[in-house]
Amino acid sequence: MKKWLARLYIPAILLVMTLGVFSIFRFGYKPAPTGIMKPSFFDSPEEIGHTVFRRFYAPLEVKNRLAIGIPPQPEWYRQVVVGFLKGAAAEKRPFDVVVQEIEMPDLDLSSLPEIGVVKIRTNTNPPTDLIDLLAKLEQDRKRVLVYMPSVFTAHVLAASPLHRIEEYLKTNLFSISVAPVALRSDQEYLVQPACVGTERDLMGTSDYGCVILRAGRMHYRKKVPQD
Repeated sequence: MKKWLARLYIPAILLVMTLGVFSIFRFGYKPAPTGIMKPSFFDSPEEIGHTVFRRFYAPLEVKNRLAIGIPPQPEWYRQVVVGFLKGAAAEKRPFDVVVQEIEMPDLDLSSLPEIGVVKIRTNTNPPTDLIDLLAKLEQDRKRVLVYMPSVFTAHVLAASPLHRIEEYLKTNLFSISVAPVALRSDQEYLVQPACVGTERDLMGTSDYGCVILRAGRMHYRKKVPQD
């Protein structure tokens, strides 16, 4: 089963880019369609990250703080973040500091130019330490990537820590959440977090899972090759 999952995810990795409304950084949060990248084939997870940066270069060029969220496992998700950082460096908009949720696995940044990493808890109430850190980095004119779990960066979740962080920052953050989507109905059990009813949504993450599920369903009839 594990080999089958690897064959599914690695060659045909798909991204759900949860931007929490593309114009959120300018107009504030309002319910609207989620920005989603179309299915594409990539040679490596790093290539995904690089492509994502190029895809959203216009808004990312002028933002000095943004958030990216991935599932903690498997390991290749971290390569997407590394590819994103490489893409930023290649496009002459490198990040100076990665602010890492302390519970997230470390990134292998050995192939990148020198970049600082600060580990901190991001899901606190109030997020005083994180806000103080971001304020200092902003004052020092540092370009910052906040690296968290994908459920932390999904604007579609009312309880997402990102909303609390934005409230204290008094500004909205451009955020990207990464997740695999089902390409056939018999793959829907792979979607995490699960899209379930309110009475079964014990973690409060179902809305995000439902966005991922809908993103895949629009492609079922297209018979996207699985290899």
